[in-house]
Amino acid sequence: MGWEWRQGRGPYYIRKRKSHGHVVRHYFGRGPLAELAAREDAHQRTMAATHHAVCRHLETLDAHVQDWSQCIDSLTKASLLVAGYHQHHRSAWRKIHIPSD
Repeated sequence: MGWEWRQGRGPYYIRKRKSHGHVVRHYFGRGPLAELAAREDAHQRTMAATHHAVCRHLETLDAHVQDWSQCIDSLTKASLLVAGYHQHHRSAWRKIHIPSD
């Protein structure tokens, strides 16, 4: 996509897209329509870059949340063990009953 110089006559705007595995070139020429197409394509590229940056940021935040979640789970498990509980069948926590003599 972009402006191409043709035979010393100035810039021509060409949009390239893939269609069924082939590159299709759409010529806009040099006029106002070409300027509009160039602005639209620049806007689309900016929006795509912003979208990718936001996705990367969200993935980073998700990784931090996962790390915090694992820390909280470990602290919770440690607290329950110290308080005299045990995990029954990998689900419910139960208080350990020590028979009195």
